[in-house]
Amino acid sequence: MKKTLLLILSLIILLALFYFLFFNKDFFINNNYFVKDNLISNNESKEKLKYNEILAHELEPTEYQSYFKTEQEGKIVEWKGKISHYYTQITGIKFCVIDEDHENVNTEEPCDFFWAYSEDLMDADNISVNPNWDGNWVRFILDYYNIPLDEEGKYLNDTYLIKGVVLGVDCGPSDRCSPDIDIINIRKDD
Repeated sequence: MKKTLLLILSLIILLALFYFLFFNKDFFINNNYFVKDNLISNNESKEKLKYNEILAHELEPTEYQSYFKTEQEGKIVEWKGKISHYYTQITGIKFCVIDEDHENVNTEEPCDFFWAYSEDLMDADNISVNPNWDGNWVRFILDYYNIPLDEEGKYLNDTYLIKGVVLGVDCGPSDRCSPDIDIINIRKDD
């Protein structure tokens, strides 16, 4: 009888824990935790990791010719950016970074950028999965993260705050290397 009660109590505790974790994702995002591959992690250092710090560290080659690992891989970053008008936007958004080293950003020209995407959204352009696909990756991602359009239905001139996990550095798609981040959250920067 005691073993049965103990087993039932354990199951109740596990269900309560599952319910809390599943339905309280905002708690983890707002407190610098993230859930990825069913693991809870907090890889954010006390100091904010800056854009230039990613590129300043030694990069380690990978099996892909122009893709590199960085010792900052897995760290949580939160960067400001504007959506680039210059670079193509496929499977993610290329943001021109805005910080103390990149204050006057022209999104119509090449810029120091980072590529923000989410593994959760990689099938967005698959018509069998997403029959409403219209070919607009930027709009799809902003909708997914509940980013409202401005009064004129525009979003390209806004500044955003992007929180994500550093995945690596890509030196292939442009004349400059750029960090790749897996999006945790995007919001407009007021």
